[in-house]
Amino acid sequence: MRTSCPIHNWLTNNAMGTYLPRGSVDIEDIDRGEIIPGGWRSEVHGMVDIGRFGSNHHSQQAKAIREAYKKYFMNEGRVSWQNRIVH
Repeated sequence: MRTSCPIHNWLTNNAMGTYLPRGSVDIEDIDRGEIIPGGWRSEVHGMVDIGRFGSNHHSQQAKAIREAYKKYFMNEGRVSWQNRIVH
């Protein structure tokens, strides 16, 4: 992260025509308090609402794995300080 932000800023300031063509990203108009939509919004195609892909319920396999971890860490995997720290 410490490197990606300065690289992004340098590219934005020094290679504007190729890295981020003018009008391609959203811009904030501070004086009017509004966002001017960028061109990328009209180029996005084929995205589907992920809410239509069934429930967010965990699988039985995931539940079994969590239960096994719980059993282990509450018994033979227990550490002396865990009840003081985790409540």
